[in-house]
Amino acid sequence: MEHEKNKRKKKEAKSKPKKEVKHREKKKEVHQQLDPKVDLNNIKYEEVCDVTVIQPIVFEEDGTIKDPALKKKTPSGKGIRGSPEQVINTGNQKKKEEEKKKEEKKEDPDLKGATVIQISIGGKKGHPWESRIEGQLCMVANRVPGGPLTLEKGKKYVIHYIGKEGSGYEMILTRDPVGGKNAPLLDGTSSIPVSQQRLLTLNKECPNNLYYQDRNKEFLGGSIIVK
Repeated sequence: MEHEKNKRKKKEAKSKPKKEVKHREKKKEVHQQLDPKVDLNNIKYEEVCDVTVIQPIVFEEDGTIKDPALKKKTPSGKGIRGSPEQVINTGNQKKKEEEKKKEEKKEDPDLKGATVIQISIGGKKGHPWESRIEGQLCMVANRVPGGPLTLEKGKKYVIHYIGKEGSGYEMILTRDPVGGKNAPLLDGTSSIPVSQQRLLTLNKECPNNLYYQDRNKEFLGGSIIVK
């Protein structure tokens, strides 16, 4: 009886490695079916307890091994590949951007209670001086090409000139209905480059009729009635 038991033990001991090899070969086949691009020769095995974990070695374009351990998690949950220093720098940059946005949102005390007037650049169709405007663009006020404005003396206004920064447009306040390079600016005012804004308060000496125009091109703007 003992002799038979010993024979069985020897048989089981011999059969275990073969089964394990067959099991690994099956895993290789399954893995290749799931991802045919993976080279079976570049499969490494990691023994974790009694479980065999198959982990493909992925190579970068420069021939280096892509290490999953370098993947870090950001607060948003997206993975960033890079060194810990790069991940920290990315986090700091986002924090600075958020702080900058908060600063921009803070209301300037001088602008408190001011009425916002938006002037933008748009198509000249329907402008009172459409036939005199060179090109296809003009200044738009209250969504009207060359639309008239009514301002009150002593009241605060914020003139916001909306448009692409660096496009060359500059708004001026003038008594000249034509505008352009020869038009004098209203005393105490400066030009407003597109994408910027200015605080404006008209005093009692301000004339009753003004124009908002462009500093470089003629007839783009419209009239202002001052009360």
